[in-house]
Amino acid sequence: MSNQHRYWFAATPFGYGWWRPSHWLGWISVLSAIALAMLAGHLFPPETAALPFWGTTAAIAAGFLLLCWLKGEPLGKRRE
Repeated sequence: MSNQHRYWFAATPFGYGWWRPSHWLGWISVLSAIALAMLAGHLFPPETAALPFWGTTAAIAAGFLLLCWLKGEPLGKRRE
């Protein structure tokens, strides 16, 4: 078996950050984050429960960014 590390998210070709998922687990995490954001909008309608909606949305975004940082290629300024 290979011990090669496989990143879930590729680094952007230009700039700083991550590009689209490069592994099926990355795609699952993107779809999960979208589904959770939609669920937050359903459970906490922004018109009536703005604070819970934005708090939940911020937590989902922070969790997704943490996942990208842990499972994505190392960050760094790139130029090609």
